[in-house]
Amino acid sequence: MPSADKAHNMRGEALAVRRARAVRAMMPPSPLLSARMMNSTYLRETVIVSAQKTSDKIPRTVSVSIGSGW
Repeated sequence: MPSADKAHNMRGEALAVRRARAVRAMMPPSPLLSARMMNSTYLRETVIVSAQKTSDKIPRTVSVSIGSGW
């Protein structure tokens, strides 16, 4: 069973970790990381748009006459 001092220290460490996470959440990412995230987002959006793009051409139909030929 942990001693009272050790338990208090563990709570203090957990509080420090939560504070550090909160500070990191408020800070913008580094320029390199931001560029990598944007590149990944751009690629994902481009692939989605390309997969959904439809053709602007008028569909061609083939006319076939079926007759007896007599």
